[in-house]
Amino acid sequence: MRMVSAPGAMPVNAGRFAHPAWRMLIIAFLAQNCAIGMNFGIYGTIVAALEANYQTSRALAASGLAVMTMVMGLLSPVAGELVRRYSIRTLMIAGTLVNAVGYVLLAFAPSIEVVLLIYGAVIGPGVCLLGVIPSSSLVSNWFLAGKGRALGFVNMPVFVAIFPLLTALVLERFGLVGVFLMAAAISLLLVLALVMVVSSPGERGLKRYGESEGEAEAQNAGADAEGPVLTGRQINASRSFQVIWLGIGLLTAGGVMMTTHIVPLALDKGLELPAASLLLSSFGVCAAAGALLFGWLADRIGGQKAIVVQAFTWTLPWAALLLLGASAAPLIIVAGLLGLISGAIVGLCGVVVSAWLGSQNFAAAMGYVYFYKVPFLFGAAPLAGYLYDRTGGYDLPVIIHIATFVFVGLMFAFFRPRKIGDAVSS
Repeated sequence: MRMVSAPGAMPVNAGRFAHPAWRMLIIAFLAQNCAIGMNFGIYGTIVAALEANYQTSRALAASGLAVMTMVMGLLSPVAGELVRRYSIRTLMIAGTLVNAVGYVLLAFAPSIEVVLLIYGAVIGPGVCLLGVIPSSSLVSNWFLAGKGRALGFVNMPVFVAIFPLLTALVLERFGLVGVFLMAAAISLLLVLALVMVVSSPGERGLKRYGESEGEAEAQNAGADAEGPVLTGRQINASRSFQVIWLGIGLLTAGGVMMTTHIVPLALDKGLELPAASLLLSSFGVCAAAGALLFGWLADRIGGQKAIVVQAFTWTLPWAALLLLGASAAPLIIVAGLLGLISGAIVGLCGVVVSAWLGSQNFAAAMGYVYFYKVPFLFGAAPLAGYLYDRTGGYDLPVIIHIATFVFVGLMFAFFRPRKIGDAVSS
């Protein structure tokens, strides 16, 4: 006899991948990649075209993503609160429509100043409503078992690898107008998937993936099964949250420094530009695999221990940079290892936030984490450049980052959080 679960839930013996959580996972993956992956994949390919089209400096032409990222960080706490109060589907659809409008405006922008204004005032808010916070929150709402792998999958930067080639083809035939209109069309097509978003299983009387029947019934009945909903002030005052944003900020600084300086570092060692560029490609491809690998690890040993492993393991390829010379193959392998471990940061952040603060506080806490990450995002690369100018090499910035990774590993190894809500995979 076939057993069934509570009304509206999936049959107990239904196929593993028949659960609606998997559909939400795919939609969140597409949303995150359209928000972040597509933007980063496109922009790096069009910098030279922007410089030539608007007769501007390379510095201004390359500033669009920096402006967008800064606005995203500043608005992240607002986005987190919106996700707690309103439908994720509505916010995501609003975000992709805002992006579509922004891309159309970019297609006909008369100057580089207007381009940067659009990236800050339109694309930045749109990405904030579509990207990391709502996408990761959607996954956190739907997954209990396997949350680490799910968050890792959502944050795989696949479009970063796809869109440079696609953008180059469109740019060659149709110019910047064609590139931006392509992005607008893709944003509009995404709406077809976003209309299927269900913010949480409770809206449909369902259970989260991996959740027991008793937990699902309590959730659907409105019981406070996950602990209290914290205010923004309470989240910021939490010692657990402070450890998260400091640790994730320092790890993020390492990733930003490396993606910005890995090619100049290789050139400084004596590699030619084509070979040096392969290091960045190796870094990017392996980062996608790292998101899944460390998501799996977090599901096995818990997010806190996974961050300890990530931080200490990351010191090894960084240290190898101090020892290797102008040999392309070893440097490409090391770059891949750097990317593999770097790709874990966003997913592990989500796992630890959910485990320590509870799914009910996930969106708001993630928003504040991204707000506090702004100085790390914008300070890491210039600081490395400044130290390079002062010392004539990259050894000092590399050593500083290794020290920060050791600090993060020790901090997470010895910290004992007071967990609020569901302790995922721990």
